[in-house]
Amino acid sequence: MMVALSYVAIHAVFCRRLWGRLFGIVAAIWGAGSLLGPLIGGVFADSDSGAGHSGSSPSQAALLAALALALLPAQPAARKPSRSGDIAFA
Repeated sequence: MMVALSYVAIHAVFCRRLWGRLFGIVAAIWGAGSLLGPLIGGVFADSDSGAGHSGSSPSQAALLAALALALLPAQPAARKPSRSGDIAFA
């Protein structure tokens, strides 16, 4: 259901020339999650580390917040949409 919803949102929001790239990004995210999720879960299950699992979530959140602050611009660039409902990305 979530995959289908993401495809519908891409189709409804973005212009046609970006669809291939965005569908590839969605597929890469789902592929990475399906590979890394069981791998990381298996490491925690193998090490019998219930406390390690609960401690990893805050550290992951801190890492993602630091990456977002470092990589994302403070103010988004103002762009004019090409047609109603489209998001005009280069």
